[in-house]
Amino acid sequence: MLALQDATRIVGPTWPDLIMGLVMWGFFLALLIGLGTVVTRDMNARGLQGWAWGLLVMLLPPLGLFLWLLVRANSPRLQRGQRAG
Repeated sequence: MLALQDATRIVGPTWPDLIMGLVMWGFFLALLIGLGTVVTRDMNARGLQGWAWGLLVMLLPPLGLFLWLLVRANSPRLQRGQRAG
């Protein structure tokens, strides 16, 4: 009977669990924002709208990364002073 009572008791998260959760969220957000920045700069260097690609990668990471890599493979980088189009 004691084991049944322990199994049904609701226990909230402990302080170390909360701190670890906040640290993991911080790493996730830093990675997401950093990756969005890299994508934005890369697409700007290719003469495309970088802000749109960065936003796509940040809002829909799997789809955005796939599309970014696909378009990146098919668009050359512009030389300095060269205009897009």
